[in-house]
Amino acid sequence: MKRMFLVLFAAVAAVVTVLALTYALKASPPVDAVDRAHRALQEARAGGAARGTDRPFAAAEDSLRLSRRLIEEQNGRFWPLRDYTRANASARGALLQARRALIEAQCRDDSLKSAAGREIARASLEVRDLEQWISELPPKEVSRVGSARLQAELEVGRALRARGQYSEALRTAQTVLDSTAALRSRLQRRLNKYMELRGLWDDWTERAIRRSRDSKAVALVIRKLDHECDVYVNGRRVRSYPVDLGVRWLGDKVHRGDGKTPEGEYKVIERRGPGQTRFHRAYVLDYPNDADRARFRRARSAGLLASHAEIGGLIEIHGHGGRGIDWTEGCIALENEAIDELDRWVKIGTPVAIVGTSGR
Repeated sequence: MKRMFLVLFAAVAAVVTVLALTYALKASPPVDAVDRAHRALQEARAGGAARGTDRPFAAAEDSLRLSRRLIEEQNGRFWPLRDYTRANASARGALLQARRALIEAQCRDDSLKSAAGREIARASLEVRDLEQWISELPPKEVSRVGSARLQAELEVGRALRARGQYSEALRTAQTVLDSTAALRSRLQRRLNKYMELRGLWDDWTERAIRRSRDSKAVALVIRKLDHECDVYVNGRRVRSYPVDLGVRWLGDKVHRGDGKTPEGEYKVIERRGPGQTRFHRAYVLDYPNDADRARFRRARSAGLLASHAEIGGLIEIHGHGGRGIDWTEGCIALENEAIDELDRWVKIGTPVAIVGTSGR
């Protein structure tokens, strides 16, 4: 009998304990659970999660808000009737969703970090390629401001990525790529317009070579885009020398002071040796010729020239070149050693074709 009483007492005690614990859980506000959920949300936000882009983060905020509202409702009830079960479940749900939001944000950041790094590297190559292209064009024809601005934007993108702002870094890199493509397109249109004269240049080149072959003498072909002076003897190219041109060499010369190297068919009308020129040696060309004067008159009639503009003259092939930049007022400059070599071939009357480029 005594043994049965002890067993019954133990069972009753266990039931009472369970009921007490259950009541304690129901009757006590889940302050710790709410606090943990709140801290988890802060960590998720610091890790890059945001309500507008992350569903788990928004769900966590909503669950935490609901938990706090349920706690307030139960706090207003008579204490034996308080039940915080739903508030506790909502707070625990907020904790789980906040942790999920953090994990997803970290995964997304890793992906964005890689994408930003990849696009910044691609943009850097594109800008470098564009700058190389621009460096081969006249500085006064092509503004360097555009490429300098692109480089500055690239630095901003790199700084954003270093600070962990991967989305902003990616957008910056994509903006640089778009701007680079637009600038390249404008330059390409300018060059395409210039290259429309290719057929005429080829004719001038062929005539100069034919004169060299027929007269068994020398002809020079200046290729402006390539910055080369080709020497033809008896119709065969025997040498090529690098040249410096006018500061605004892209396009044909129209008037004095435009900084352009003329294009057309010319001949040497005067040779000047050391002591006769400030450029070591010089070969004076017959610019302006009849074609140049006709072009000048057309430009003036069309209102493209100032009233005081003059056609200019004294275009030479001379020394003091090899500077690696285009610096003359329209002349063609070779290194002194090169023009010394050239001197054994060039005579009065030597034909000179100045073209944009040539297929020969």
